[in-house]
Amino acid sequence: MEYTYIKPERNYEENLKMAVKIRNALLDMTMVFTKAQYPPLFPGGDTSWNQYMLEFCKVHKEAIQKSGSGSILVQFIVDKQGDLIEVETIGGVQSKLAQLAVEAVKKSPRWIPATQNGRKVVCYYKQLVKLKL
Repeated sequence: MEYTYIKPERNYEENLKMAVKIRNALLDMTMVFTKAQYPPLFPGGDTSWNQYMLEFCKVHKEAIQKSGSGSILVQFIVDKQGDLIEVETIGGVQSKLAQLAVEAVKKSPRWIPATQNGRKVVCYYKQLVKLKL
């Protein structure tokens, strides 16, 4: 008895193209991390954030005086480009002070995105916003 193994013609070039397409599709997936190896960061760190908030509070001095000083915890998503999306207060606080806190975060410059295993990722972040004079 004799067995003959016949190799089908393979188009390796087409398989390679498909592998690249699959790899690129996986890289483009946007999974939102709740915690990353290196979380998002305001450009310049905490010192720059505090300076930014001082300037914001000076501009909105009257509104803060009417609402009273306070601290609001704000949650948002930082995308791979550093843009902020889905900015909202935690606990659904809807006061004038909470609206100012959300506005402060929305008007902030682009953030440094989070990284996981050396790649930029989309990540949730919570920031305490202190509105005081």
